[in-house]
Amino acid sequence: MSNENKNTLSTTIKDVEDKAQEMIGEAQEKMGEVTSRTTEDRAKATLKNMEGKAQEMVGEITGNPQDQAEGQVKQNEAKAEHMVENAKDEAKKIID
Repeated sequence: MSNENKNTLSTTIKDVEDKAQEMIGEAQEKMGEVTSRTTEDRAKATLKNMEGKAQEMVGEITGNPQDQAEGQVKQNEAKAEHMVENAKDEAKKIID
């Protein structure tokens, strides 16, 4: 890979990382406004999913399979957390 291509790839990776950090910051700001615990848990799961997607993208761009795998794990954890929140909502409907 030429130095120019390496520099372009490096810039692209930095741009993705910056955008991911910006999205995480925005999500954290929104989480600060959340009053409901369930909503807060959902927001945290969404944030984890976003982090996972960003990490997976960085792994794909850099060819780093460990980053890709770790990103996918975070996304799966977030999916499980959402499933727990959905189950809580269903239980609450039954109780109410």
